[in-house]
Amino acid sequence: MTSPGRLKRSCFCAVVAVIASTIAVLLRGFLANHANSADPGDLQFYFLGMPLAPGWFLTRGMIERSSMNQVLGWALIIPLISAVIDTGLIFGTWQLFRRVNGITNKSLSS
Repeated sequence: MTSPGRLKRSCFCAVVAVIASTIAVLLRGFLANHANSADPGDLQFYFLGMPLAPGWFLTRGMIERSSMNQVLGWALIIPLISAVIDTGLIFGTWQLFRRVNGITNKSLSS
């Protein structure tokens, strides 16, 4: 597979992960809020939101400084930023493993 093909597939995987994570975090928060039985700060909540972490860390300072009517705008930007950063992470990891496997395969064949 060529690099542009891997980049497209990385983008697709990142978008799917961010959408699934967003839905899971919103559902988990909604259910925890209405049931009052689960703490939204537990470990399961953090694992579900892992694909959203890059966008959250970059916009956290802006959200803390903004007024209540601006928070929704920053919250909607989090999945977009996360999808871009996650695409880069997936693609970079894929390229790294491809190079490492290419080096080991060449050294084994000679």
